[in-house]
Amino acid sequence: MTDERVMMLLESLGHQELEGMIITRPENRRYLTGFSGSAGVFLILKGKGHLFVDSRYIEQAQEECPLLEVILVESVDFGTSAQIVDLIRDTRVGALGFEADHLTFDQHRVLSEKLPFVTLKPMHQLVEDHRRIKNPDEIARIREAAVITDRAYGRIRPCLRPGARERDVCTEIQYQLRKEGSEGESFDTIVVSGARSSLIHGQSSHKEIHAGDTVLMDFGAVFQGYHADMTRTVVMEKASSKQREVFTLLLKAQEAALSLIQPGVTCEEVDTAAREVLKEGGYGDYFTHGIGHGVGLAIHEAPRLKKGIAIPLVSGMVVTVEPGIYIPGEWGCRIEDLVLVTDQGCEVLSHSPKEMEV
Repeated sequence: MTDERVMMLLESLGHQELEGMIITRPENRRYLTGFSGSAGVFLILKGKGHLFVDSRYIEQAQEECPLLEVILVESVDFGTSAQIVDLIRDTRVGALGFEADHLTFDQHRVLSEKLPFVTLKPMHQLVEDHRRIKNPDEIARIREAAVITDRAYGRIRPCLRPGARERDVCTEIQYQLRKEGSEGESFDTIVVSGARSSLIHGQSSHKEIHAGDTVLMDFGAVFQGYHADMTRTVVMEKASSKQREVFTLLLKAQEAALSLIQPGVTCEEVDTAAREVLKEGGYGDYFTHGIGHGVGLAIHEAPRLKKGIAIPLVSGMVVTVEPGIYIPGEWGCRIEDLVLVTDQGCEVLSHSPKEMEV
């Protein structure tokens, strides 16, 4: 258990007049305990942490969390595990927080029926708010994930040729990520080409890549639980003047956003900086998503860099900067880098070439 992180959470719970909290989201459970298994319940009651796991994970939990009380249960489902409910009852807490965006309706119903004397209070993004700012160890893991992502991209570039299928390139990216040391994919790898490259999160298909196609590739590695995220777009064999114009504009928009990133600047201001460049260039209507998002134990986490988010950036945040232009029925392109906010400004963690490649 990471005592510093739990102490920060306990302080937040105190401000909410809560005596404990039920943690069920896997990323938050891992952040607070170090346990990387896919199933378990972390329960904080009156300052003490309890990790409940079933027989599949008991050895793993004991190894990863040597300072934490690990309790073996038949099931981590509240409806079938009396031990979790009994501990809450025996501890005699009056108010208990839960993750409102993760605990299911049925789980809440079971807890309410079995613990009628406990006030269950929904908490929104409480642990996630703590996760926004990464410590040096987290930054080192994200940095390594970015290095693996860069290496994998370097290895797949020879596969980009006319006649190759999107799915073939996608499979090669997945293979190279693993070969270079990734635990898996940060998300389902995206490889889309030609008219399909305007699909912002399109799935790779059996379509062949042709001369003149834009090829958009979005992928990332995972290292010790922490993610990377990068998008590169290339043009196959020959680029039109419009493709060159759009790509130059996109690089200019990303640079405007990157030059603005520093502590104190709001998420919305970074988004606006890139959006204004695209608007002035005549392509503002073709950029339809936010400029970026936080990255860490989850591929999408706080903060969100988009319109209406007035949260200021803080040193230690890791975010993406990913302007895109998507012309339906024609093609699309996106440039995405992983960026660390520093005291002096920002450090770009993605080092693969991003200038237009043909």
